[in-house]
This record gives sequence, structure tokens and C-alpha cells, in this order.
Amino acid sequence: MIDEMKNLTRYFQDTWGTQRPIFKLFRTSNTGYLYDTGTNKVFGCHEPEFDFLRRVLSQGTGQAIETFIQDHGMDSFIQAGNTIKGVMEQEKILLSKGVTRFGDGDHFTKDLEEQINSSLGILNLEVTERCNLRCGYCVYNPQLDDTREHGTRDMDISVGHTAIDYLKRSSAKRKNVAIAFYGGEPLLCFPFIKSCVEYAQKELAPKKLVFSMTTNAVLLTREIAQYLADHHFSVLVSVDGPGEIHDRYRKDAGGKGTYSKVIEGLKLLVDRYGDRAKELIGISMVYAPPYNGKGVNRVAKLFEDLPWLPREMETRIAYPHYGSLPMEQYSQGELQEDKPLFDWSKANFIDTMGKKDEVSPIARGVIEKDLAQFMQRQIFNEPVDKYYLNGCCVPGVRKVFINVAGDILLCEKIYNNVPPMGTIYSGIDIKLVEEMFVRQYAEESLPLCSSCWASRLCNLCYIHHYTDGKFDSAKKKMQCRATRLLKERLLITHCEMIEKKPDSLDYLLEYELV
Repeated sequence: MIDEMKNLTRYFQDTWGTQRPIFKLFRTSNTGYLYDTGTNKVFGCHEPEFDFLRRVLSQGTGQAIETFIQDHGMDSFIQAGNTIKGVMEQEKILLSKGVTRFGDGDHFTKDLEEQINSSLGILNLEVTERCNLRCGYCVYNPQLDDTREHGTRDMDISVGHTAIDYLKRSSAKRKNVAIAFYGGEPLLCFPFIKSCVEYAQKELAPKKLVFSMTTNAVLLTREIAQYLADHHFSVLVSVDGPGEIHDRYRKDAGGKGTYSKVIEGLKLLVDRYGDRAKELIGISMVYAPPYNGKGVNRVAKLFEDLPWLPREMETRIAYPHYGSLPMEQYSQGELQEDKPLFDWSKANFIDTMGKKDEVSPIARGVIEKDLAQFMQRQIFNEPVDKYYLNGCCVPGVRKVFINVAGDILLCEKIYNNVPPMGTIYSGIDIKLVEEMFVRQYAEESLPLCSSCWASRLCNLCYIHHYTDGKFDSAKKKMQCRATRLLKERLLITHCEMIEKKPDSLDYLLEYELV
């Protein structure tokens, strides 16, 4: 028995040395689990093994063995150690000692310049800086340094057409491309939109062309709704829930609530789209304070208040952008009684066992995509030392955002934090992309990611990490903590549902990840 203990001790010390393996332990209400970062695998973990590995994380290998034997005895250590060793050798887990380098994905291919110049998928146009509303939490307000304030400029038609020319010459390898119209409120410039649609249909043929728009719907008329339906626009409408919730923040320039006008516009769209509404119309919600313990339930009742609204439609819901509201507004009401969006959505998923036709659209909007990403994750037979650049897309390839002046930015969510990548006239500065968004990002991120168990699941992107045009490690570190918490809760939710019904999430294997 002494020899077996010594052999196991030597095995763990030789395998892990002084550097702990990278993994995460977590529990459901029934059992413990281990997520292995190197292979992306998840295993159930009985209590003795769980306790030993917990000590390895907190104490290091040698002390973990010593204290475990003191508390549980040599027999328990031998039994738990042999079980862990057996799984390690069979499944090649607990062998990764952290992120040593980024290198997976198209950021690091030799043909990055060719990708940027030939594979652009989405052109997002800032139609106007103007807006007909003054929503209380809008990111375009004076409180936020990260974004511009509401402006007065509209995009000139010549700029819009030149941007479409840029899409044409930068998408040679794409058979399908998309143009999205963004603001401000894009419907303030509807003739501009019509001109761009007509020009794009002529210039981009024979590519399959998709149009989309984000709108507050206040300016929608029957004629506009019919035009959008005729041209198969995907339309995302901003509405925060029933009237008393929506009107709290979504007000017009005169301070009047906009719910009735928004719903009138939304109904026009649903009527004109008919059966296509569930696929082409979506809702974008902001879940804002004061929180009173009944907020999410009331928001979810929007679909009961509006029985003509398809439950299958895409529904996005999120908290206000950090800093867009004064902190004192968060303390109104009874914050401690309110259920966070994730917890509410998790409960709804578990209550319905993930049945697609029964899950609340709100819950789907909060958690479904993340669960689908986890279900579809790549699993490795042995640890892989290369990692993706967190959740960052390749700049200039998946999409670009063109502001009213014709500058090319990463996306609509980044404005003042990073410099333009180029212009629609001169194209993208490849050296800037390689330096700022690949080399610098990778080098500055590596110290933060090297020992993080969630590195392979991380979906943080560029929008979280820049201040005044420079990578901000403190800003990223703050986001990292929140991301790890979210991923742990996601792991727990996934395992709880599998425990209750093993096939409850199988439908997410067919979920289309964009």
C-alpha cells in the first residue's frame, strides 16, 4: 500500500510538477463535474476525486496529497488517485498547463490580407447619426466616453454607393453577402435606403443579397413595411416589453413614451410579412432598472399581451451598456429581490426541458445561443496548445461598419475606442490590423488568458478591450471575471438539463451559429 501511494504521488508530481493543470470543478445539485480546458471535455466527478482535485487547485500537488491523506486516509487516496490516473491516461485530460500561444483560426493564416480583400460578408452602414428618440440608456449620450453623442450628419448617397462598391471588390470569394442599415434611426433616411438597395441589387448580382435593419419602428408606415417585406429585409425592432416598462426609458425627443407607436409599427411589419415574420422579424430588448422582483416575468408577458407576435421570432435581451445610466438609478426599487436574466432563463429552460415550442422567447434570447455554442464545441482527443483569439472575429472579414464619413470600423459596437481600419476609398490598412488586432491583442491578452480555465470557451471580443485606441488590460480583466462566472453557470445549466433529460438539448446541435 505504501509503494502504491508513493507511485501515485510520483505520477502526479511528475505529470503536473509545480504547475497546476488547467481545469474547472463545478457542481449541480446532484453531483460534481470536471471541465478540462485542454480537451474541452466534461466528466462527472465523484466526491473523493472532486475533493482531491479541489485541493490540487487551491494547494498545489504535494500539499493536496498530504492533506487529502490526513483527512481521508491512504486507502481513499489510492482509490481516488487510481481513478483520476486512469481517466487521465485514457482521455488525455488534466494535462494542459495553460494557454501557451494563440494560433488557431484565420487571424494567424498567411493569407490574412487576401481574406480581408476578398471575403467580406456584411456591410453595416451608419445611415444617420440622428435619432427621433432619446432613450434614457442610449449609448450615444454625453455620459459615455466610449461612443459618440447623437449627431446631425446623414450618410450621403455617394458614400453609400461607394461603400457598396467596396463590398463588391472585397467579397469576390463570397456567394452570399448582406447589407445592414443602422443609425441613429435609419428610417429617418428611407429614400437613402431605397437608393442603396437598388444600387446593390444592380452592382452585386449574381450574388445572393440579404438586407437587414435595426429600427425603433416609430416611423414605420404601411408603404415602408410593404417595401421591407417585398425586399425580404430582416428587421430588428427595439421594444423593451409591455407599455409601462418600455415607456420608462424609450421616449421621444419631447419626453413622451413611444410604446403605442412602436407596437403599431411592429404590427404593420408582422401583417405584411405574414408567415415569414417569425423568421425575418426580431425584437431587441434592454432590461433596465429599477428592478423590483417582477421585471422579467412582466417583460416575458409581452408575447401574451400581443398574441399576434410570433413566439418563434428572434428575441435579444440585455442589460444597459455599463455607464449609460447613473448608478443611483440601479438602487431604485428592490434590486435584491430581482432575478437576474440568466437565472430566470435557466429556470425557464429547466422547467420546459428545453422544448423549443415551450421555452420563453426571453429565455431563448438570453441563453440558447450560448448553450448551442457549448453543445457544438470542438472536442479534442488530447490537449491542444493553440487557442483562438478569444471570441474575436477577423477584422474586415465577417463584417465592417461604415460611418457617415466613409471610415471603416470593426463593427457598430466600437466607435471612439479604436481608430478606423481605413476608408471605403483606400481600403483597409492591413498593417494596422496585423499590429493592433492580431499581434498586440495576442501579446497583451496572453498573460490574462494563460492560466484561465475558460480560455477555450471565451467569447470576449475587441469591443471589451480598448480605451483611447489602445489595448486596456485592466478593462479586459474586468470583463474576464464576468465571463468566467457566466461560463461556469452555463456549464452547470448544461449538466443539470442533461441529468434530468439526456436529450433535452440535442436540438441545439442543429442551431445555426452566426
